[in-house]
Amino acid sequence: MKELAFILNLLGLAATLAASLIKGEKMKKVLVLILIGNALVAIGYLCSGTGINGAASGLLACVQTLINFIFDAKNKPIPKWLIGIYIASFIAVNILVGGLTVATLLASLACIAFIVSILQKNGKNFRICAIINTVIWISYDIFTGSYSALITHGTILAVNVVGFLIHDIKKKKA
Repeated sequence: MKELAFILNLLGLAATLAASLIKGEKMKKVLVLILIGNALVAIGYLCSGTGINGAASGLLACVQTLINFIFDAKNKPIPKWLIGIYIASFIAVNILVGGLTVATLLASLACIAFIVSILQKNGKNFRICAIINTVIWISYDIFTGSYSALITHGTILAVNVVGFLIHDIKKKKA
């Protein structure tokens, strides 16, 4: 099952990398790729037998990303009450599956950063939030020993930083 977890994480990595490299205002495409990436990484956590908080958070992230996609497709803003439900549901799910632990705290913080990232309206702001999110997930992966996810998150961090430097810092200089 560890091999399957590794393969799923690599596929999730590919989807997430593609999302991180999309320029401009194409948030619908970003959201679809983020949904696919989260689903694959969540299943990877389950297959590896580590990181139950990561698996639960990833699956819940898929639902929230789909909801945001629907709002974005209708060109409507995400209601503030829904954002509150997103945060509360992530915290509740993490406590339910992981108890009151450091892993739960890290997963919950990463989930809040994820919520902020999928609420963005452009690639630059998405990448900034994604960098913060990924740093927290890397801490979670190290803490829980989820090494196949650590490889995925480490690569995502590197690509998000490169994407930020290429698309956002370079653009600012021009």
